[in-house]
Amino acid sequence: MLALLPLLLLFSGCISAPDGPLVLPVDPPQSINSFEECAAAGYPIMESYPRQCAVPGGPSFTEVFSEAECARHDVDFCPGNCVVCPPCVECSSIGCHSEEFCTSIGFSRGWYQETQMGGGETCVDQCGNGICEEIVCMAIGCPCAETQESCPQDCT
Repeated sequence: MLALLPLLLLFSGCISAPDGPLVLPVDPPQSINSFEECAAAGYPIMESYPRQCAVPGGPSFTEVFSEAECARHDVDFCPGNCVVCPPCVECSSIGCHSEEFCTSIGFSRGWYQETQMGGGETCVDQCGNGICEEIVCMAIGCPCAETQESCPQDCT
């Protein structure tokens, strides 16, 4: 009986959790569909980056950053739910953006990794157009760089 006393005191409100009184969420887990809903319901938020909220015995949700929050990060430290892509289709620079932004201009989540590993053709082969494209931009849709070896008909 004495072994159950701490549990009884905890649930009666006589013992506080580390951050204050233990408050049990009132929303049933099935109504939680996002990080924001999970946090608002009072479920625990993990101190990770990005933050995660866990429904005990249920799913966990990761905080989704806005375009402004993603843009504050460097390409090399772009958080997991942000995506590296150019700021426009014609641009040759890249930055950290929201996935929604990148997909709205035609760049998939894996675009940056594919270009870094050479796993996708990002340039347009214009060999044979009569112009030796030696100096080119590095965005999707730019001409592929040509040399005398790669395009002898244009680069003589």
